[in-house]
Amino acid sequence: MLVWSLSAKCLPEKYYLPPIKMTSVCVVLSLVTAYAINFELEGGGISILMAILFLSTIWSVILLPTSLVFKFIIERFFHEKTHNKPLKYVPTTKSVASTGLANARRLAGRYMASER
Repeated sequence: MLVWSLSAKCLPEKYYLPPIKMTSVCVVLSLVTAYAINFELEGGGISILMAILFLSTIWSVILLPTSLVFKFIIERFFHEKTHNKPLKYVPTTKSVASTGLANARRLAGRYMASER
């Protein structure tokens, strides 16, 4: 929990990972890992808490950089997709068009007067 809480406080908002959810994932992964490798508990049933703490810390250290890299790649990929969209055509109103046309005529008149 401490690893994920520190990452939530230290990282920018776009890389936020919910600490409780990620800690729960690490605890479940540590239980699965302990079952898969047939983890020996030499201290009996009480030592299972230390084993879960140890394995969930290892899973946190593995998952934190992996999830940050994954979020960075996804954010970069979707940022390029949304960043390069073509501009949409927005029809102008008559007042904006006439003002722009008046400015263009005024500037053209200045340009013509400066060439003479």
